[in-house]
Amino acid sequence: MLVVTAGCASSPLVTDSSDGTVATISSPETTAVTTVAPASFPSPPTNLTNETATTAAIAHEEARLQSQLRNETDVTYFELGYVRPVNATVLNESDDGLYVRVDATYSYGTPDKSADGVPVVSLYHVNETTIRHVNETT
Repeated sequence: MLVVTAGCASSPLVTDSSDGTVATISSPETTAVTTVAPASFPSPPTNLTNETATTAAIAHEEARLQSQLRNETDVTYFELGYVRPVNATVLNESDDGLYVRVDATYSYGTPDKSADGVPVVSLYHVNETTIRHVNETT
């Protein structure tokens, strides 16, 4: 019979053998994750539509913000759109792509601080060969 105790990660596991003896097995110590996996920058859409352009712009914005934070410190938490949903709007079409406005908030944590609902508004130019961050206003 195996009896497992619930609780702290460092609490021991106890086994009861058939001969009545009890053995204690220590579980390995766990280490908290200190970073989140970096977001990868998306590839440009192969079929440019309003939907594929907005999806690409949102993914690029998430990767851009995470990369910006990572250049400053260790990021322990990051989420785009935590306080309010991300809103992406195609503003206009140019001869060589679409301009997409991404209006969002993001939340993050570092070893020294955390913030929720940081507003960001960015403009992207998206076409079938590139996703370009044009500017950011907060």
